Amino acid sequence: MMETIDAIYLMITSLFLACGLIPTFIAITLINKLLFHYGLEWIDKKQVIKSSLLFILSTALLCLVLYIVNMVHLTPGVLKDIKNEEAIKMLLIITDYNKLLFKVLFVGSSAVLLLYSVANLIVTVIRSLNQREDRLENVFIKSLYEKDYNRIVTSYMNVKENNAKLKLNKNNTARLVDALVREKRYREATYLLKKLENTKNRLITING
Repeated sequence: MMETIDAIYLMITSLFLACGLIPTFIAITLINKLLFHYGLEWIDKKQVIKSSLLFILSTALLCLVLYIVNMVHLTPGVLKDIKNEEAIKMLLIITDYNKLLFKVLFVGSSAVLLLYSVANLIVTVIRSLNQREDRLENVFIKSLYEKDYNRIVTSYMNVKENNAKLKLNKNNTARLVDALVREKRYREATYLLKKLENTKNRLITING
């Protein structure tokens, strides 16, 4: 029975660690980009780095626990001191089940920590992406009430380039069209005028 349990455990362990290598590489790559590249300045760097480090440390902890688990066994010296065969068998059974309990508790808790850190990392990145879109939209809306037409157009193009979604009322759309015409962005202005004419809703949705 213990041999079957050990075989299944070994298969699960190998699969789990193999699947963990790819997210670990992604986490390390993400930290590298955040520290040494400037194209991701919109991300909350501290939070993402913290989540990535938690993931990497939990993976290392799982590997360490698995190594310790596989090293647990009775030494020949201990068995030599026991004369009673029934006692030896009982001791071996107890040791096997203690080893199984150790696997369930420690490996299970390490695996849960690993899964939590993966989920935390994914949620952090998604939240950062949403914050980026909100920040771009806020900058654009604020620029609409200024007379700097170049800034209005630049903010609008930043939103478009980052595939963010805008919802503008008709007055703000008219301001944007005016800025685009003044900056000689006639193609974008024509596109928005057509949306303005064809839309019956109060808000006009502009996809990036």
